[in-house]
Amino acid sequence: MRSSFIVSAATAFGLVLGACNSSGGSSVQSPATPAVSPASTGQSTGTTARGSTYEVVPDSAVTAGLSDVQAQAIEIKSVLGTNQAEAKALVRQMYDSWFLFEGTVRTNDKNLYLEIEDGLAAIKAGVEQNDPSKVDKGLADLKGGASAYLAKHP
Repeated sequence: MRSSFIVSAATAFGLVLGACNSSGGSSVQSPATPAVSPASTGQSTGTTARGSTYEVVPDSAVTAGLSDVQAQAIEIKSVLGTNQAEAKALVRQMYDSWFLFEGTVRTNDKNLYLEIEDGLAAIKAGVEQNDPSKVDKGLADLKGGASAYLAKHP
């Protein structure tokens, strides 16, 4: 009984403090909370903890980046059969490269962005599961999305 009173009192106190803090008159600022997206949490897209800032970069950076990410994906496939740990490290590097220009692709063409993301996620899943066929599917999606993107946004 006493513990439920303490919990109730603490909850009420927290609500009162929260209401006071949201009045707008306080000079106390709470730290900014970054936006959380599936891409930044690793959910459904298979990204690393670093996440993306969705920064928009010049088209030349996207062209170079897509080439680099595709080369990394091919390397991942070649390494997977003999060294899964190295393939996992390469997946993290591939995502880190993608994060540098992802925002431009996302801004310019959401559908192709999603196709590329699906490809990257399939590559990661294939590596995690040591399943080369999933990596092949991811490579195909990545290549298709990247080629279509570059045709639309040279």
